[in-house]
Amino acid sequence: ATLGQPVGGAVIAVPSTFDQHQRRALGWACELANLEVVQLLHASSALAHALGPRGQARRIAVVDLGAGHLEVSLLERGAGAWNVIAAAGDGILGGLDFDRRVIELLQPKPPFDDVHVTVLAERVRQALSSTQQIRISQLLRQRGGIALGAEVIRRQQHDETAQFQRFDGHS
Repeated sequence: ATLGQPVGGAVIAVPSTFDQHQRRALGWACELANLEVVQLLHASSALAHALGPRGQARRIAVVDLGAGHLEVSLLERGAGAWNVIAAAGDGILGGLDFDRRVIELLQPKPPFDDVHVTVLAERVRQALSSTQQIRISQLLRQRGGIALGAEVIRRQQHDETAQFQRFDGHS
């Protein structure tokens, strides 16, 4: 993408799960792209800074569920800035994993291409974050008499399906 003018420098938000090697590699990549890195920030700090002060809150928790990662950070407001007190995450568990689980609830698979099935699954997941159930036909613009495996998906079904097995044997 082009901005129409040269970029003098950049503040880059990185996952708090990035170690020093990953941060250094990102810095080198920016250098190769002739982009001056002004500062590397934890993504959760950048978010808290963008939100600004929120009332009297001195500590906040930031949950970041990206497409391919999950991160939880605890931040504390200090002298004009938010500081990361603790952070943990899973670099291989993210929203796409939940989408795949929703697709399992749509069995038999809807007669769409994979991209449209994934978009439908994401819409179901997002809808279930604020309601107890969703009718699939509400999410489809043109249903056209298509019979889906599940017409109604309940949040409880999603929550039961979205149990993930960790690599260390715990669930």
